[in-house]
Amino acid sequence: MTIKQLGGVFGRNPTFNDVEVDNNLVVDNNLIVNNRIGVETSSPDELVHLYEPSGGDLALKIQSSPTAAYSSTRIKMKAGNLGVNEIYFGDASSDDVAKIRYEHSANAMAFKVNGQEALRINSSGNLVVLSGKGIDFSATAGTGTSEL
Repeated sequence: MTIKQLGGVFGRNPTFNDVEVDNNLVVDNNLIVNNRIGVETSSPDELVHLYEPSGGDLALKIQSSPTAAYSSTRIKMKAGNLGVNEIYFGDASSDDVAKIRYEHSANAMAFKVNGQEALRINSSGNLVVLSGKGIDFSATAGTGTSEL
């Protein structure tokens, strides 16, 4: 590994124009940069891969100033007009046993539970609840009642 400083000073508050890294950059065995970032993993399989090797809980914290009354935090996901945005919930046997999926081509949001789509909000804003019998509550939308 070679680090080239192209200007400025390394230190606690470095000021520099650019840093080039040939191959991988390893910091305390936690961070590897090779077009991917891995924390506690030497083989990240996504662009950013966080891993908890001890088997404990893993949390990603996004925090705004709690002292500012109107401070907010956001997760922004942007995809192509025909693409999807997805949040996966996996376990040891399946990476996507549950999922929240927004389909831009259909302008619909789907919720997958136990490997099957269970709920959908379609482009008209209707809530479609799916079960073994494929019950569709969208026909009673706006009536204030629903019957099975």
